[in-house]
Amino acid sequence: MWKEQLITLYCTVCQHYSSKVELLVQRLSNNCRPQFTDEELITVYLWGIIQRHFESKRIHDYTKMHLIEWFPKLPSYKAFNRRLNELSPALQELSSILLEAPSLTMHQSSLGLIDSLPIILAKKSRSSRAKISSELCSKSYCASKDEWYYGMKLHVVGYAHNNRMPVPITFVASTATDHDLTVAKQIFSSPHPVLRKLFADKAYCDTAWKSALAKAGIQLLTPRKKNRGLVDPFYSGDCLSAFVSQMRQPIESFFNWLNEKTGIQFASKVRSTKGLLVHIFGRIAAALAVLALGFNS
Repeated sequence: MWKEQLITLYCTVCQHYSSKVELLVQRLSNNCRPQFTDEELITVYLWGIIQRHFESKRIHDYTKMHLIEWFPKLPSYKAFNRRLNELSPALQELSSILLEAPSLTMHQSSLGLIDSLPIILAKKSRSSRAKISSELCSKSYCASKDEWYYGMKLHVVGYAHNNRMPVPITFVASTATDHDLTVAKQIFSSPHPVLRKLFADKAYCDTAWKSALAKAGIQLLTPRKKNRGLVDPFYSGDCLSAFVSQMRQPIESFFNWLNEKTGIQFASKVRSTKGLLVHIFGRIAAALAVLALGFNS
């Protein structure tokens, strides 16, 4: 079974690399076509993540020990890691392509979910001293974990389905201090052809944006904010909040699955901006490959 999956992944990477991805990482040198190709490198990296090896050194060691017959030209770890860090544009483009896979787009729905997940490079006391990728990262507070962290946010919009994880529509990475509402306004700056209802948490409560979405044909549903110190006499408000929370629960399950499958939330081993982009988009691509290609998840 795993052999067929590895072959399928490699063929998928080769197909999209030659059609779109190659232009983003094209080499203008005598070594424009190395013996260990970019297609092989991307396949090895994604397959390693799918096998739950979340560090590039572990992926390299795993390939060397178990898959060397499949990838006999595997370079040294130093060369492997250096080339991998140059492929972040390719992984980002591959993620966008996999989002449009027929096996995912066939599950469109009029119900949508939106939320964000912190990508943590450092937390607690270390969050104040971290400086890696300062042009992309910042220090912020994560209410769900009740702690300060240094890093980014991953914003996800997905189609909601009963008793199933949502099918992702969009992934957007932002700095940790970017408010969820600000990013959501950017995501929905143009009308969506399918969505008619969007379920979100209290961070997305905004009367003006709700009206703008309504004009675009999308009803925004969030738990109702209550004034502190006041007792709400209307039980219907609590019913609405409970309903929205119930509808939003699958996106939390999706984040749990994404982190369990790829380890995307914790990036403490990242040491550069290129490495951070590879961490994020490589894991998104690996997760989408599992969904789009029908691998056992």
